[in-house]
Amino acid sequence: MMNELAGEIMRRDNFAVVTHINPDGDALGSVFAMDMALRALGKKTQVVLPACLPRKYDFSELKAEYVLAQDASEKYGCVIAVDCADYRRLGETKNIFGAAEFTINIDHHSSNEGFAKLNYIVPEPSSGEIIYDLICALGIEPDMDMAAALYIAISSDTGNFSYDNTLPLTFERCARLAETGIPIASIANHLYNARTFESTMLIGKVIDNLRLYFNGRLAVTRISLEELERTGASAEDCETVINYARDIDTVQLAIFIRQFKENVHKVSFRSKNDIDVMEIAQRFGGGGHRKASGCAMSGEYDEILDTVLKAVKDYFN
Repeated sequence: MMNELAGEIMRRDNFAVVTHINPDGDALGSVFAMDMALRALGKKTQVVLPACLPRKYDFSELKAEYVLAQDASEKYGCVIAVDCADYRRLGETKNIFGAAEFTINIDHHSSNEGFAKLNYIVPEPSSGEIIYDLICALGIEPDMDMAAALYIAISSDTGNFSYDNTLPLTFERCARLAETGIPIASIANHLYNARTFESTMLIGKVIDNLRLYFNGRLAVTRISLEELERTGASAEDCETVINYARDIDTVQLAIFIRQFKENVHKVSFRSKNDIDVMEIAQRFGGGGHRKASGCAMSGEYDEILDTVLKAVKDYFN
């Protein structure tokens, strides 16, 4: 199957590389690495994003230029979707994807049902690892920029190699990437340590809003649009604040409910044990991974909280 994927890429040209809305480190690192690999093959290629690059991932190593979906008017010969588990999550890039002569779907989410003409879905810890293997299959030796993008992708979706999805092969791949001389310490500091004053204020508010249920085994916290505005933080600053709930020693399941417009909230789930949060998220039209998933829900916060508590209560009986 990898040979078929590599063969299709070799015989085609005029690519667009896209990913899901609200892209994370795995999505962005994978997209830029794929784009750089296509350029190394002499292909015409363009990264198309649904929104501007989040500040957290504005690395100098991610040097490939990109365009926003709203500005991408060209019909591409082949569009590659990376790290997108659901066609609907392509957002505005769906139009580009649907108009392409040929489409490829590369992903590691088990919930991906395959929405392209060629689907390569492998349950690796990260999409970045699939892209790494593809780059090798294409006969490309990653340079430092390509290696940095892949390292950002892999590190992001393994929680800096702390999640139990991390495999021995993950370390082997990253060891080969490290041999290019990528600045591992500065990448890690940028991803996991550096934050703005506004982001720090947001963390304080999220902790202040935190509540425990079921004898401390469930933690729920929230942030409203008004509270987010008051802290001066941005939506992207909310990406990892759920960890402060999840990391409480008694907590088995953490939930973060973020309002992103009137009567609409994003609900994020994180588990530390055998609770399958992807199954929970799928009940509400979402998805993700077994221990990290999310969905969007309509209604007032109290209504959503009540619905979610009812949905998870059986895990704590």
